[in-house]
Amino acid sequence: MNEWHIPGPTLQAWVDGTAALAASASVEQHLVGCERCRTATAAAVGAPAPAEADRVWMAIRESIEAPTPGLVGSALVRLGVRESEALLLSAAPSLTGAWLGGLTAVLIFAAAAAVWTPVAGLGLFLVLAPLAPTAGVAAAYGGEADPTHELTLAAPYSKARLLLLRTAIVVATCVPLTMLAAIPLSGPWWVAVVWLLPAAAFVLVTLAATTYAPPVYAATGVAVLWVAATFPALLRRDPLALLDSTALLAYAAIALVAGLVFLIRLRRLATDWRLG
Repeated sequence: MNEWHIPGPTLQAWVDGTAALAASASVEQHLVGCERCRTATAAAVGAPAPAEADRVWMAIRESIEAPTPGLVGSALVRLGVRESEALLLSAAPSLTGAWLGGLTAVLIFAAAAAVWTPVAGLGLFLVLAPLAPTAGVAAAYGGEADPTHELTLAAPYSKARLLLLRTAIVVATCVPLTMLAAIPLSGPWWVAVVWLLPAAAFVLVTLAATTYAPPVYAATGVAVLWVAATFPALLRRDPLALLDSTALLAYAAIALVAGLVFLIRLRRLATDWRLG
């Protein structure tokens, strides 16, 4: 008995999408069990050879599975950063849209408070502003905050270099936003700039502490101590006392000591990445 196969014109009409509904159903049912007609169908639609199909499939897999730098990563690449580094840097949680959006919302709240209640708003700003870069640095590293922590551990990349680069980028994103929020503040113009000194001190303390403890713990400790230190000045409704000459000298001394400790401990980061 001769085995029936789909006639050429019928098969071509099905490939072209012009076959009647009943004919299409018959063709599709027949193709399920007929290798010869499936081969003829592949030839009719111009399907690639097996080797070419494998090549196309690998290209599809690479395009799906390969990580993309994203908005921040793409900007870094345009600035001259290698794509591999841009991927590691842009993976920091404190460089995501959610983090930057949350930071912007907090700063807008502080700016609004400064408009409605000048003294209280200035105090709120001086409490929050120096902690913004510190929080961003803490969110960039360690198992608690960084979803790429395990990949970072396995990557053949200098952990100290990654730490410093992420810190620089986090600070570069936090500082402009915070300075914009300082525009409506009451008081001397220099308040919008001088807060950078305690901010730098707190970032350096956090970096130095990450060589001893997880960065989230280090930043939390810095935040608790700062809020406690600001409390008396806020109670007196004298927030500018946080930026008087004595306080500024203290911030400078803290920054100097913390920076020296971090430089001394930096060698450990090159060989031991126990951040959380």
